[in-house]
Amino acid sequence: MANDYRNRLTLRGERETLEKVFDSIRTKGAFDDGSDRVFDFDKVIPTPEELDIESNSGAEMVVLLYMRQAHFTMVAAPHDPMVKMAIERYEKWDDDTKARMEKLARQYLANIAKYEYPNWYSFHIGKWGTKWNAYGANVRKGDTLEYETANGYPEPVLIELSKKWPDVEFDLMAADEDIGSYTIKGTFKNGEFDGIREHRTPKAFDIAFELFPEYKEEFHQLKDGTWSCNSDDE
Repeated sequence: MANDYRNRLTLRGERETLEKVFDSIRTKGAFDDGSDRVFDFDKVIPTPEELDIESNSGAEMVVLLYMRQAHFTMVAAPHDPMVKMAIERYEKWDDDTKARMEKLARQYLANIAKYEYPNWYSFHIGKWGTKWNAYGANVRKGDTLEYETANGYPEPVLIELSKKWPDVEFDLMAADEDIGSYTIKGTFKNGEFDGIREHRTPKAFDIAFELFPEYKEEFHQLKDGTWSCNSDDE
């Protein structure tokens, strides 16, 4: 279960340039209801088609066995606790499962050799900073985009986007639904970030409440300026 991050991204620059940026990152009719994805991360850092395959822990385990076999014989490998656990799990599979996982593992290895990542999931975590594309509200209000992401904000995407459009400033505010956790507020420009990253500080709660105003009544402020959930004191 992913934690939702709310993101508010405001663009500042020449009007003509801003419209070009908005057009370059939007995908029309991306959602089932026909609405647009106002910020499509694939428009900034495309996911290679070969990586659009199943993310499977079993296949990743087989990759581990393949990699170990490249360095050790299967007689020596079981002394590694991770390899021993992988072998024990592998031996419990039926022949069809073994064949499917081995085929997927070979695809993973080919993708790692070509792209450094086995599948879409690891690529998104490494290249986007979040496992899914933008979702949620996905709306544009003037020069501001509002969208949600899973378990984090897409910092690598914003760094790359700001490099592509060096004359534009990208002001980001983002916060985890776990109020007060891992917030960010600042500006990306030409690949650099200038701002703050706050966790469980008064500033972190200020950022979180601005993005999640409906949660504020569930908290009360402490003498040190931080906040505590009302239910924690019951």
